Amino acid sequence: MIGTASGNDIEYLKSLRIDDIIDYNRERFEDRVSGLDAVVDLVGGETLARSYPLVKRGGVLVTTVQPIDASVANRAGIRAVQLVMKRNAADLAEIAALVAKGVLQPSIARTMPLGEARNAQDLSETGRTHGKVILKVA
Repeated sequence: MIGTASGNDIEYLKSLRIDDIIDYNRERFEDRVSGLDAVVDLVGGETLARSYPLVKRGGVLVTTVQPIDASVANRAGIRAVQLVMKRNAADLAEIAALVAKGVLQPSIARTMPLGEARNAQDLSETGRTHGKVILKVA
């Protein structure tokens, strides 16, 4: 498995046992990899656009960020899909139970009071947090 990261996130990927880590601040991932079975894009924009050619014919590209470009995917001979989560109370309760048991360990960048929701949103939108920004309801 290959992952891209920078800074402290490199150590995080190592803890997940990622085989090959590309520091995107030092090199472009497309200079290191090609012919991939699958790519999962969590960034979008230019990163997504640069990912299409890396997937081998018959492979799949999944993005969680933005709609795919079907014409580019068709030309590359790949399947491309946008994965969108549909919120479900039962699923969220199960995830909360797994976190409470320690089975899942979310990466939390910062916890802020509800009154700072606007600042929390701004921080989250920068894409520069290392983990989730949590709002605490008093």
